[in-house]
Amino acid sequence: MAFTDKIASYAGVITGLDAVNALRVAVDHTLGVVKKVNPLILSQFANAVRVELTLGTGYNLRDKNVFDVIKVERQSRVAQPVSPETIYQVQDENSIYYAQEYSPAYSIDFESNLRIFPDTSATKKGVIYVIFDSNSKTIDDDTETIKDNAYNIYGVSFVTAERFPDIWKDYVILHASELLLLEKMVDFSKKLPTDLDADTTLFDQIADVDLEITYTFPSADYQDALDKAKSLLDSTGSIGGDGTVTSVQEWLEDEDEDMVRSTIEAIQSELGRAGAILGEFNSEINAKVTQKSQVLQEFQANLQKKMGLYDKIIQKLSTDYQWVASQIQLVQAKKQEFIQAQGGGGMSDTPEEGQI
Repeated sequence: MAFTDKIASYAGVITGLDAVNALRVAVDHTLGVVKKVNPLILSQFANAVRVELTLGTGYNLRDKNVFDVIKVERQSRVAQPVSPETIYQVQDENSIYYAQEYSPAYSIDFESNLRIFPDTSATKKGVIYVIFDSNSKTIDDDTETIKDNAYNIYGVSFVTAERFPDIWKDYVILHASELLLLEKMVDFSKKLPTDLDADTTLFDQIADVDLEITYTFPSADYQDALDKAKSLLDSTGSIGGDGTVTSVQEWLEDEDEDMVRSTIEAIQSELGRAGAILGEFNSEINAKVTQKSQVLQEFQANLQKKMGLYDKIIQKLSTDYQWVASQIQLVQAKKQEFIQAQGGGGMSDTPEEGQI
C-alpha cells in the first residue's frame, strides 16, 4: 500500500491536493519531533559521511541539506563539539583547548561550515554522522521508502539508501494526513457559491429579467378621429383637410332632421374609429404584460430551484466540514498516542553526544 493510500484512509479523497509536498513537510516535521521528544534515537536516522581527504574550510551543512549532526569521529576517536568562538584556540598549541590526535574536536562556524581539528587527510580519516532533511531525500510513494540521495564527496561515493525507520513512517503518514485535512479546510471557502446569479461553477447562471414594456401609442390617428367627431358636433370649418363641413348644431338651427341624423352617424363612426384604435392598443399592451408575466414566473421558478440546490450544497459542505474537523482531531490524537508510545527508549554513550 502506498503512502498516499494510507493517507487517504485518514484524509479521504486527496485528488487535487498537494500530497507530494505534504509528505516532504511531514518528513522534516517528524525529524524535529524525534529530536525534541527522544534525541537518543536520532542515530537511527543518521548517515555516515566518510571523509578520506582534507576537510579544509569545512563541510557546509546548509548546502548539504543537513538537519542535524549526531556525532563526528576522527581516526575512530569521537571529536568533541566546541563553540565557534574557540575555533582558533583548538588550533593553538599553547592553548589548553588545543585539539590533538587523541582528543579531536569539531566546530560549526556561523556560516554552517563543520570543521574537524586536527584536519583529516587520506591517512587521517574522519566520519560525520548526519541526518539529511527532505531536500536530500527521495520519497517514493509506491514503495513507501524515504531514502537518502546518493553523493560523492571527500573521496567517498555513497549510494542511495534508506535511513528512515519504518515505525516513524507511521508518524509521517499521520502528519501528512493532518496537513491535507487542513488544506481541505481552507478550500471550503472556495467551494461556497458567492452569487446565485454570477456563480456558474455549481449551477447554470440565472439570466436577468427585463420587465420593461415598450410601446408606441398611435396618437395621430386617435386624435384625428376625436377632432373630427368634436368638429362635426359643434364646430365649422375644415376637418383634417376634408374641406368645410356643417356641424350638428348648425343643422339643428336649420331644422334639417335628415342632416342632423346623418351628421350624428358620422360622429359615431369617428368615435368608433377612435375606440377601435384604443382597443387595438390595449390588446397589444395586454399581450406584452402577459408575456412579461410568463417570463417573471419562469424566473421565480428557476430562482426557487437554484435556491433549493444552494441549500443542498451548503448542507453537503457543512457535513463535509464537520467530517474534516473530526478527522483532524482524530489524527492529532493519534499523533499524541504515537509520541507517547515511541517517545522513550534509545541508546547513547552520553545524552548530549554530538548534538548541536
